[in-house]
Amino acid sequence: GDRGVAVPRISIALIGRGDAAAVAASLASALDQRHPACEVLLPAGLSCPETPDGAQNCRYDEGPAGTDALTRMIAAARAASGESIVFLPVGDRLDRDFVERHLFYRQYGALVGVTCSDIRLMTPGGELVHQNAFAQSGAWAQAVQQIPPFATGLAQWVAPPLAACMFRRDLLVELSGTTDGLPWPTDMAEAGGWWPVQLALHTSGLLRFRETLCSVRLASGTQASYGWLSAPHTPDGRVIEPAIAGVADWLRRWHAGHRGALAARLPDAWQQRFAVWLDGQRG
Repeated sequence: GDRGVAVPRISIALIGRGDAAAVAASLASALDQRHPACEVLLPAGLSCPETPDGAQNCRYDEGPAGTDALTRMIAAARAASGESIVFLPVGDRLDRDFVERHLFYRQYGALVGVTCSDIRLMTPGGELVHQNAFAQSGAWAQAVQQIPPFATGLAQWVAPPLAACMFRRDLLVELSGTTDGLPWPTDMAEAGGWWPVQLALHTSGLLRFRETLCSVRLASGTQASYGWLSAPHTPDGRVIEPAIAGVADWLRRWHAGHRGALAARLPDAWQQRFAVWLDGQRG
């Protein structure tokens, strides 16, 4: 503000369900961000504790019971008004400086569609399992690591669980919607965050950094392992392995349906590289 620059509005959307304690913990962390321009979005059917006077929050319609995770996430993105959006599974918690630190890397680091941080892994009861899980895995060799579009394949997973990610919201709203007659493959829809991460990565790139700015709660019965952390999984902790051949076919039709929006956003070279990259995807 002191430099004549507008303060960006950031949306934090709670997704999923949980008991009263889990909801309260997630909501408290979303409302307690240091960044002054945050809005919090809550599923219309989620029972929540009273929020403080003046808190910027609203409800969004996530659809009827049984609606897949990806559809619920896109509904939240459409209802939000922020420049960027954080999807916060109920039970997970953001550190107080989460939004500020992500904005720092957006404004001083690479121009990307999604930023993600390391995670602090917790048991369902709230006990610490591991601090800085990815920094110790060997996978995140650098303190700040940029992954450009098409550097990885669809079968590779380069992001942590959703609570550690902040997405450019306009990208998701403009390009995530299915075109007429083109439903998401079931395994892709259930994985929820798999498509937003892939979309952001392969259109705009991804930046990951080591600061631990959130606590991710393991689902009951889930094994704390890098096998779980390095695979796409549902907000409730089930690991999903999208059928790459079927998803690649869907992406070809998605590309054709969004050709106009993609042409306005991305250069011709991207269109050519996307086709070549997609032909190389194998399950």
